[in-house]
Amino acid sequence: MFESAADSLKKTSKLPFSCAKGAEEDPSVLVWTLFFLAQHYDRRGMMKKAVDTIDTAIRHTPTIPDLYLCKARIMKNTGDGQASWQMADEARQMDLSDRYLNSECTLHMLDADMVTKAQETISLFTKDGDNGDNLHEMQCIWYETAAGNSHLRTEQYGKALRQLLAVGKHFEDIVEDQFDFHTYCLRKMTLRTYVELLKMEEHVHNHRFYVRAACGALRGYLGLADQEVMGDAESKAANEEGRKERKARQQFFKEQAKKDEEEKALKALKDKESGEKKKNVPGAKPAKEQKTPAEREKEEEETCIKLATVADPLGETSKTLALLQEHALDRLETHFLAFEVYLRRGKMLLALRALRRMRTLSSAQHPATHACTVRLFHKAAVAGGEDYGATVLKGVLVAEAETLLKAPATPQSLVAYNSNFVGTNSKSLRHVAAGAEMMALLEPAKKQAAIDLLMQFTKTPVDEDKPSLERRDLQNVCELLRVLKDTAASQKWKVFCSKQHPLDPQWQAAASS
Repeated sequence: MFESAADSLKKTSKLPFSCAKGAEEDPSVLVWTLFFLAQHYDRRGMMKKAVDTIDTAIRHTPTIPDLYLCKARIMKNTGDGQASWQMADEARQMDLSDRYLNSECTLHMLDADMVTKAQETISLFTKDGDNGDNLHEMQCIWYETAAGNSHLRTEQYGKALRQLLAVGKHFEDIVEDQFDFHTYCLRKMTLRTYVELLKMEEHVHNHRFYVRAACGALRGYLGLADQEVMGDAESKAANEEGRKERKARQQFFKEQAKKDEEEKALKALKDKESGEKKKNVPGAKPAKEQKTPAEREKEEEETCIKLATVADPLGETSKTLALLQEHALDRLETHFLAFEVYLRRGKMLLALRALRRMRTLSSAQHPATHACTVRLFHKAAVAGGEDYGATVLKGVLVAEAETLLKAPATPQSLVAYNSNFVGTNSKSLRHVAAGAEMMALLEPAKKQAAIDLLMQFTKTPVDEDKPSLERRDLQNVCELLRVLKDTAASQKWKVFCSKQHPLDPQWQAAASS
């Protein structure tokens, strides 16, 4: 219906279903019809039509910031982060006094991992200009979460944890601040609002902002833990060298901070002596001491280094994970991250509990649930008697294997269980990718067979209007092929991705090379 409306407005300036016969519509009707239609195509995954439609609207009226923001979101969904933040910045330039446009532009910059530029942009509306502390004082949760996730994508785990843990601190402050309202509400007799406040505080840690930041922090600690155990001798040596370098820099910053404190104490003593004369001046107020940009940068780097060099990254997850398991039990990601943490720590019963909750919320056919099931019983079977020889633990795992796998947890039964999963979901790339990953884990000698399972999807016909495969699933397979270390298959897969999503620059670059 909207397509026919847009066509009619282009040709006759009239709506096909207009009640007033012969009356022409205002030109703005066409613009907003195209605006809606572009978002409709974007939601349906018809990216080429979405881009063409919003470009038509911009050519019609190039002075509306909303059109540029719409195109920025569309370009983000195509995978072109560079074009996304540039379009958002063009919208921001149209009205530099609009805080909303500034915030949207900042968010698109963070999605494109342009953290420094995003900091400069958002600082235009902060109290102290380039003072990043002002954002923390204002509890700007959306910025801290987006910045933390950006650092996670670039594997800067110290910086990521600094931003994401700050969000957790905001929610701790929210819980503590409720006590200020106890006597106030009773005195003012606002009992209904007071009860609503108490109900909200009971579930504050299930708020989507807290869950996003907490899950990001857990992923950061998992990334730190994996960095310590991954790789061969050379990479381990490089990690050790990097750890020594970070410790040396940390020691340097400690010594520098000690010198600064001594200089500050000496300066404070001199100021105190010189300020005695001004003490009794009426209306005199002590000036608030401001940190210089260099001091703030040094303090931030110290914090990031400290967070990135914790002795036990998995142990640091306990508090955050406990809050999520208490307040966000209805979210699949909570139990998935709990499983990842407990499996790495060797806590098999807790990992099994997380797995059972995952299967309750999803199903045995969910890719993540299937992969976790295979990994749990594979680790139990490989570890053998020494680590898992306790009678109670072994009995529980045997009983659960009979329930979940319908067979004892042996290498053969796990292979059969995985093969059955792949056969049942052979037309879903997401499911086949999970099955191929588990095949490579269970049978390393059949790595090529796992790769062949994935490459069969390169025969999928290309639809010019709507890609048949999601970009996220294609990216996951690309990462899996990189882990399996098959360069030829990885290159062929990227060429296939460039045909499925021709507007994504990363695939185009791979295809041209």
